[in-house]
Parts: sequence; structure tokens; C-alpha cells
Amino acid sequence: MALRDVNWGRVFAGAVLFGAVSTSASALTFNFTQIVGDSLTTSEAAAFTAAGAAWSAVLGDKVTVSVQIGFRSLGPGVLGQTSPVFFSGNAGVIKTALAADAKTSNDAQAVASLSTVSGAGSIAVTNAEAKALGFIQPGSDGTIEFTTNFTFSDSRNPDGSIATNNFDLIGVAEHEIAHLLGFDSSIDGGTSGVPSLLDEFRYSSAGVRATTAGSAFFSLTNGSTAQVDGSGTAAAFSTGSGDQASHWLRGVNALMVPAYSTGQVINITPLDVIALDVIGWDSTIPEPHSISILLVGLAGLAASRRRTSI
Repeated sequence: MALRDVNWGRVFAGAVLFGAVSTSASALTFNFTQIVGDSLTTSEAAAFTAAGAAWSAVLGDKVTVSVQIGFRSLGPGVLGQTSPVFFSGNAGVIKTALAADAKTSNDAQAVASLSTVSGAGSIAVTNAEAKALGFIQPGSDGTIEFTTNFTFSDSRNPDGSIATNNFDLIGVAEHEIAHLLGFDSSIDGGTSGVPSLLDEFRYSSAGVRATTAGSAFFSLTNGSTAQVDGSGTAAAFSTGSGDQASHWLRGVNALMVPAYSTGQVINITPLDVIALDVIGWDSTIPEPHSISILLVGLAGLAASRRRTSI
């Protein structure tokens, strides 16, 4: 059985990004608290702690992300859902902050590709993402809820496996946390039409950014090349029709695909880290870990098969 993720966004239009972040934390940390009215066992909370530690191991930003978590009955076929707090900031200000934060060769490519984006207008970032870019953002960074309608493994066996009839709670929590960190698209409607920072690297062809639902891929080179996963598959995004656009296309070998199956263990991959790295987070994975392919057309992307969530 393959079940899906739903990412619901909230926008506080007109909110101001301000100030340089300052924290005494030595690395990326997470502050998890229980949602009032939701259930949460000690072992479930421990799974979230493990998921947060997995992101802290690959992102070195000295910020604290505050997340409310819990379990309740969700819609049919939905494993989890995330509500990030979004802010809409001036595009020029966001671009300047991204350039100042650049540390990797991927960052350099990403910043260079933003040169065609007008400084006018707005770009949406999550509250947590804003912290990574150097802005002080108080309050909660969002909520993550999982369903009580299915069975999760809240820990893994010594060999890394889980029960064949359970879903991987640690892995799915890693996925939902990534949405809070900024793996989002305006195509899903959560940002009220304001492009997310990740949308700036969403292309339908060379030089053409994809701003509506449809075939799209992840590129740091103005669409002339596509990033690939560890298997060499082009990093296509979900189309936004059926599966939400805030994911990789099904079949891409990465954490941020929109559906998982029972017994499937899922983990953060270098491709997922690159995506967050270029939108303001600091990857601690030694370079080079960027791989891209020259695009000769979209036929290969369009040929990717999609399954129906049940």
C-alpha cells in the first residue's frame, strides 16, 4: 500500500523579515512540542527527535527550529501533513541574503542563476528557512501531524529495517521536517501564489521557469542541466496535478517523493540536501556531491510513471 503526504501552507502576507539571527546553539537544533488535543507517545516523540538529528547531521546552521507535533485521524490515504509558517519577503532582499549565505559550489551556481529574477516582487520563505538566511523569526515554525489510522514503526531494527506492515515514522518525520525547512512550491497554493525560493530552481526547459502545474525539473543552471539522484535519474518535480508540486516526482530516488509503502525505510539523500542547501541552509556533506545531466529534451521526464495513492 502506498500512502501520500499532504503539505498545507499558511501565509502571513506582508510580514517583515528583519535582523540578523544570533544563537548560542552549536548546530541546527529542533524544539518539538505536542499539539494541544493531539496524541503523542514517548516513543513517537523519540522518533521525531531521531528525525531532527538526521537533519542536524547534514545541515550545519546554528538555528533552532520550533515545531508542534502530534497524531490524530487524518484524511483517507494521508500519512502526514505539514503546515509551515510562511513569510512573503522582497525578492531583492531574499536574493541578497541568499548570496551572503553562499558557501558551496552549488550555492554559487544557484545564486548566479537568480540573476534573471527581478529584484521587484516577492519570494515566499518558511519561518525556519528565514532563520537559515539570517533573519530573526520568533514563534512557532509550523506544525506536523501524522494519522492515527495506520501503524508506524517508531524505531528501526538493528539492521535498519522496519516491520513489513508498518510505515517508517522516522523517515516520514524527516520528510515533513523538510517541508518546514523550505521544500515547498507555490503551485500547491500554500503561499497564495508568491513563488517559493525552491520554485526559483523549477524549470520546464532551458531558460524557462515552471510557474504552473506540469512537467518540471530541478536545475541550478537556468534549466540547461538537471540535477540527478544517486541512480542518475533526472530530479523531476511532481507535476502538481494529483501529487502536490512540493515533492520530487515519484520514481526519483530521494526522501521528498510524495508517497511511501509499508515496510519501506526512507532516508535523507544528497539530492534532498542539495535542494535545501541552495535555498539557504548550509550542507555539511563534503563536496563534490552535485551531479547534473545535460538536458536534450523533456521526453525522459515525461516518461516517468506515476502511481495512484490508495
